[in-house]
Amino acid sequence: MRTELETHGDDRRDNMTLPLALLRTAVVLAFAALAVGFWRLQVVQYDKYHQLAENNHQRTLGLRAPRGVVFDRDMGVLIENRNSLNISLVREQVDDLESTISLLSEVSGVPVAALQSVMDRSRRAPAYQPIVLIPDATIGQVSAVAAHALEMPELVVQQLPARHYPATEVAAHLFGYVGEVSDSQLASPEFDGVRSGTVVGKSGIESIYNQLLMGQDGARHVVVDAIGREIDTIGETAPTEGRQLQLTLDYDLQAAAEAAFKAGGFDGGAVVLDPRS
Repeated sequence: MRTELETHGDDRRDNMTLPLALLRTAVVLAFAALAVGFWRLQVVQYDKYHQLAENNHQRTLGLRAPRGVVFDRDMGVLIENRNSLNISLVREQVDDLESTISLLSEVSGVPVAALQSVMDRSRRAPAYQPIVLIPDATIGQVSAVAAHALEMPELVVQQLPARHYPATEVAAHLFGYVGEVSDSQLASPEFDGVRSGTVVGKSGIESIYNQLLMGQDGARHVVVDAIGREIDTIGETAPTEGRQLQLTLDYDLQAAAEAAFKAGGFDGGAVVLDPRS
């Protein structure tokens, strides 16, 4: 006959069997979950986290290529490039975007709505890529930003190529103009491979011959610290200027025709023929 002590011992063992089994199952499931998690990090998401790790110490910054120069039939310059100062913002260094936009508007005279609109259009750009808020800034605007550098360290002044039209009064409608690529243009096959913020032709010759006039952007490879500040340059690929374009337009003849219409006080069209031909 089993003693009462033995009976109680068996009962205790039976009562402990289920909790121990549940504990073992929980431990096995926990280790299985950890194993799956490590596998996802090391295999499935390797490329993602490898890229993040690289971006923590190396960055590739674009160098804008100058657009091609446009000439008339006698190789007179119609459209060329000049250097311009641009005030840009690096989003990853921003603590309070609203305050930065407000202060920049105050010192530069550019409306808050205009600055915010630029930020909205550039929302898909990498956080470390400078976003041009004020293109072709005046010396006064640049000086104002420099005076508030401690309050707005996320702002940088960049020197970038901009278009210059020496013949501003002649055939302006023909030359057209340039501007940052729009969302609708980015969705078009014609602009495949073009990045947000790139300057493209919007109308006239600038638009019709955009593919020819656009150059090949360069790149600067830099090392940055933990907060995104550049500490070294490890390599650079120079940008390539766009191709030159020569038109059949005779600038002097065009200017004479437009001056004649202006002096006569009427609009119209001029047809010029060489009687010897």
